[in-house]
Amino acid sequence: MIIVPHTHWDREWYLPFEEFRARLVGLMDMLLEILDRDPRFRCFTLDGQSVIVEDYLEIRPEKGMLLRKLVGNNRLLIGPWYTSTEEFLVSPESLIRNLLLGREVALKHGGVMLVGYLPDTFGHIAQLPQILRGFGIDSFVFARGLGDEGERLKTEFLWEAPDGSNVLAIHLLKGYGNAKKIPSDPGKALEFISHLKDELLPHSTGNYVLVMNGGDHVLPQENLPDIVEKLNEMQKEMEISIGSLEDYIRIVRSRAPKYDVYRGELRGARYRPLLPGVLSTRMYLKQMNWRAQVMLENFAEPLAVFAWLFGFDYPQNLIREAWRSLLQNHAHDSIYGCGVDEVHDENVSRYERVQQIAESVIQKAVKDVSSRINTSIDKPLASIIVFNTLNWPRTDIVGVTIRRQGVENFELKDTSGKTIPYQIIHEGDGLLKLCFIAEDVPPCGYKTYMITEASQKPVFHTALKVTETSIENQFFRVNVDPENGGSLRVEDLRTGRVFKELNLIEDRGDAGDEYNYSPPENDMIITSRREPAKVEVIERGPVKATIKVALTLKLPKSLSEDRKSRSLEVVECPVESRVTVYAGVPRIDIETTVRNNAKDHRLRVLFPTGLKTDY
Repeated sequence: MIIVPHTHWDREWYLPFEEFRARLVGLMDMLLEILDRDPRFRCFTLDGQSVIVEDYLEIRPEKGMLLRKLVGNNRLLIGPWYTSTEEFLVSPESLIRNLLLGREVALKHGGVMLVGYLPDTFGHIAQLPQILRGFGIDSFVFARGLGDEGERLKTEFLWEAPDGSNVLAIHLLKGYGNAKKIPSDPGKALEFISHLKDELLPHSTGNYVLVMNGGDHVLPQENLPDIVEKLNEMQKEMEISIGSLEDYIRIVRSRAPKYDVYRGELRGARYRPLLPGVLSTRMYLKQMNWRAQVMLENFAEPLAVFAWLFGFDYPQNLIREAWRSLLQNHAHDSIYGCGVDEVHDENVSRYERVQQIAESVIQKAVKDVSSRINTSIDKPLASIIVFNTLNWPRTDIVGVTIRRQGVENFELKDTSGKTIPYQIIHEGDGLLKLCFIAEDVPPCGYKTYMITEASQKPVFHTALKVTETSIENQFFRVNVDPENGGSLRVEDLRTGRVFKELNLIEDRGDAGDEYNYSPPENDMIITSRREPAKVEVIERGPVKATIKVALTLKLPKSLSEDRKSRSLEVVECPVESRVTVYAGVPRIDIETTVRNNAKDHRLRVLFPTGLKTDY
């Protein structure tokens, strides 16, 4: 039996970050003193995330030398993650950066624990074994995500990624706090430990048991070495020692049992709840996170590399600071949106900080690269440079704002002299906002367009077709049904496949909390089906066509006082969708805005696909 002393440290959750950090300082002061004083307290696991070390040393920098000594001697286990992340709400690149930064911080402070430890994340992606292997990590310890397959797999099994790589997975059957505090009384301690052995051993692949001595924000149990010594004196059936997750995995591997293999996502909830409701809690956080990731991954970093290739400095420290702030928001209780309001107010500030850094990097990189591109060969009135930061050719919509060039008519041409259709979106204050389709912009490259004077207003031919209730390009025909909630009928002109009743709205009551959607006992289900909608074409041009669908939902104001049904009083909630197709682009954009005047409800937009799945 290996007893692993640890704490699970949510750096912000039911208290804001600084209040939890004040507690962390007390815990770490106590922990470092215990480890330094008592060699029998062999080691302590600091929750698999290295951000905790940063948080502590910002307040106690004088403890850095002692902390590094303990980490270097494997007395204090830190990393490999920077924060204990959520896997389904962040980008793939963010998972890589989390491990990169976590490893960097851990090594800076003495060493990194090579165990993929995510004790409280609500499910795990199928490619995590492959990602862990890429960092030299061949094991994974978790509590949530195993379904009925757990009865076959036992608590130790091989988890295989789609590419065939695998890790030894250790399932914490009774959670990461199965021995949160072991009784100090020897008799009660023996009874407690024996009961735990009886519960866990039948599920093990061998003759070993993992005991997790700790839990959420739990202080180290100072008398644990005394308890373990007494337990070993009182009985000979079990060999009990204080150790680490690495120790346990080493013992398991040394016995070389035959493991069952599991492939795919870990999204089951047989042993512990998965709480998938957090995937849509506080949606504004998820939207800000998506925007921050895209600005960093798809704009700031590639453009900064382009500028570096032209001889300009790479803003490494700025980008690192942006990632650091972003990854702090990826801690599971942060991005889940299940904390107190103060926590998520700070999340918003971090996201804004990331976007500000990314924007500054983008602007400088674009300016630097543009300064090395000769755009004056044909002496145009103005030039537009379109960058493609992805690694495949792209044809897509481009929007740009330019100054009026003092001419009545103008043309837009590419460098071969081809005239490009454009569409003016807005004009005023001497500025023109226009859009056009940039075709075949090379991967990790750019394409230059020129504005030149024209003798007359250009006339463009287009493949777009527009009626009062439909828009169409070369790829899709979209029909709007005003009598059925403005729902969409989409025909794929390439395959003939038809999708019906898209963009319908469904509203239900919600008597749950920030973790779980829970409909009231007497629910009232409301949909936009058969609701009249106002349909209007608001953009009709050679580049894009947009149709606006507007309706008003009358929803119950809130739950009833007993929260068992929805109130009879209703409020109006206006809904507006803008549906756009583009010439030459195989995509339909739908932007829906809801003015929410109701409480205690769950609103969803439905896009039935006709696909049949196992879930």
